[in-house]
Amino acid sequence: MPRLTQSLPKYAKHEQSGQAVVYLDGRDILLGTFGSAASKEKFNSLVAEWLNNNRQLPVTADQVAVMDLVSRFLEVLPDLLRPGRRFADVGAGKHPPRPAPASYDQKLWMVTRQ
Repeated sequence: MPRLTQSLPKYAKHEQSGQAVVYLDGRDILLGTFGSAASKEKFNSLVAEWLNNNRQLPVTADQVAVMDLVSRFLEVLPDLLRPGRRFADVGAGKHPPRPAPASYDQKLWMVTRQ
């Protein structure tokens, strides 16, 4: 069955807490006391902001975008992949490396640069 893309989110009552709730971008957002003018105003402003942003919630400053995370990882990657360093040694402070089973080729356990 096709997904309905023109429907608007619904103002609903959260069963456990009794608060007003709206479901946007895969998560429930609590709005306050169900039926109150403040919760209805918050609902209207959230839905308007969601619609103006192409049906997505805006990203706040404290959220990290995937591309930012990837670029930060790529910055530290050369240090992680020093010749002769094993992946298990990267987090040696938290999780000490386990010895490789005898059936594994040691080349699989070593990370070297070409």
